[in-house]
Amino acid sequence: MFFRDFVVTVKPLSSTRTHLSLARALEEPLEEKVEQPEILKTILADVDVLLKKPAKKVHGKAQEAQEEKEAKKKALAHALFTTFFPGTFADEFKRRRLENGNLRVKIQPAEACNEKAFSHWFFQTPWELMMAPGEFSPLCTTHEISMVRQWIPKEHAHQPNPLPLPKELRILVLTANTPNPKLKKIDATRFNQPILDAIKDNPNFKITVLDQPTLTTLQSTIAETAPHILHITGHGSPPRQRNTVENLVPYDGLGLLHLCKGDGSRPTIISAHELLAVLTPCLDSLRLVTLASCFLGRASRRDLDGSFAATLCAGGVPAVAAFQFVLSYDGADAWIKTFYEHLASGDRLDTAMVHARGALKAGGTVGRIRDLEYGSPLLITRLPDGRLFRRSQTVAVVSRAKTPPTTQDEDTDILDLTPYFQGHGLKAPRLMPGVDWDQTLYPLLTNLTCNLTEALPVTFEGPMHQSVAVALGYIFNETRAMDIRVNQVNQNSEQTETWHARGEIEIIEVSEDIQAGHPESEDFIACVSMANRTRHGALAFIKQHPERFPHGYQTCVEWSPPNGADRNSIPHQGVARYLARHIGSRIKRLSQSGETPIKRIHLFFSGPSAMVLFLGMGLNACRAVQLYEFVAGESAYVPSLRLR
Repeated sequence: MFFRDFVVTVKPLSSTRTHLSLARALEEPLEEKVEQPEILKTILADVDVLLKKPAKKVHGKAQEAQEEKEAKKKALAHALFTTFFPGTFADEFKRRRLENGNLRVKIQPAEACNEKAFSHWFFQTPWELMMAPGEFSPLCTTHEISMVRQWIPKEHAHQPNPLPLPKELRILVLTANTPNPKLKKIDATRFNQPILDAIKDNPNFKITVLDQPTLTTLQSTIAETAPHILHITGHGSPPRQRNTVENLVPYDGLGLLHLCKGDGSRPTIISAHELLAVLTPCLDSLRLVTLASCFLGRASRRDLDGSFAATLCAGGVPAVAAFQFVLSYDGADAWIKTFYEHLASGDRLDTAMVHARGALKAGGTVGRIRDLEYGSPLLITRLPDGRLFRRSQTVAVVSRAKTPPTTQDEDTDILDLTPYFQGHGLKAPRLMPGVDWDQTLYPLLTNLTCNLTEALPVTFEGPMHQSVAVALGYIFNETRAMDIRVNQVNQNSEQTETWHARGEIEIIEVSEDIQAGHPESEDFIACVSMANRTRHGALAFIKQHPERFPHGYQTCVEWSPPNGADRNSIPHQGVARYLARHIGSRIKRLSQSGETPIKRIHLFFSGPSAMVLFLGMGLNACRAVQLYEFVAGESAYVPSLRLR
């Protein structure tokens, strides 16, 4: 499931007033200052009452009270929506839902933001309960909206990169009971079995089950297993509430986890900071902590230090899933089963959370699942896109399609260039007015390297503008030694083939036509004609722009097949590799052969995306390469990216 980001940046101005900013691709961000409505303040104070399961049959005053509570629930859902999506935000949200389908609503703090004030606003409000006016389903249960709280404190300024999927994915499942007679005993078999069922057919998962451990046992087990995922099922206490037992332990005011019978004569009840200290030695491998406990995702209403879950995320855990309110046993069953089924199938974290919330919504009218329990799961993450691990490294370049290709899996990076182009298809690569190749698209291309690792090959899918293909080859070869692959459609068989940048080459004859120009010119013209003749278009562009070429050119070289350029010029990847290497080395050598130093290389090209991407990999030793894109509808070239 592919989500396009809908990023809202938050900057609290006071305890009730907040500045919201909504990022837009081609325009200035939308900005609103919102005041928390009185109705929202009132309802939030009674949110626990609203979450209680009503009696099966109510009559008279009890029925009136129940109807009043239902009205408050609806008012809460709508008040949350109008607070988070004021005015223009709501219009933009509706437009993007219609145009893009699935959206990842990402709430994040502004850079110059008081973290304590943001934490107070960020974690106390149950945004997951919001519902758009006129709709009957909450946003986060529609399978079209993923709601994520993006939390990257200053001490962890960089987002953690997804790790390659390990050969053995380790999960530590912990059941935490307590001798406290006021708390119901947790059936370890009941809550662990859904996780075991989800991964039983996958030999790459290794699960360790720990039942009622002491704190010492927990520490030693975590150090020994170095888990990638830690799942804890247990009882939690809400912030700022404590009983006689809890008064015996240090308390940070952010909620408590009832662990088990302690090493001595009293139970072990640990705070967020104590659990974080236990997890710190394995933070290099740990990707997710799941707290299937009541209240551990909830913030204190009298303290500005966040929540139990937020403390773990701020301390270095990449992602934490927790619950804000009371978690029923039936609700825990449904959520755990659905969440881990989707994780085990390879879905991203936020996709799994969307489906798990939907399971709670579907069960809200049966059994003992509370009717608002779907809003209790909370996802706090430092991951940019919900990917815990990378099973493959694939980049799909989407230029004119409304949605990405259906063949993409959950581990595909979508380079969505759709908002930046106008016209139809790759034959009309006109940028939208106000968009600049260098200032807008080049940073998007370079940002791809942030989420890709050197341990796996990178495969490019989908149709690419040729300037984009050259730039991608240039950037990836320049930044790291990676195995680049391109899924290329064979023009003869119309079957998709994977072309590797590395491998054997097949030497073919290639025509090299060199034309001398003005000896004092600082411009070198390189024309690569593998699909149509480019020199005519290149010389026409130079003639039409004397301000760019005051002396014309020093050398103009055109490379093409001996029998002329056509769709069959490059039959397979061995030829593409040879041409890319040969032409790249010739451009470098010829541009350094004149008496006047060349300052600019102008590259005009036409050929398969895979070949020009490979060509870009051979240009990283050249300086100041200006690319030109061919517009078929106008039969002319236009300047595009400048490689740097």
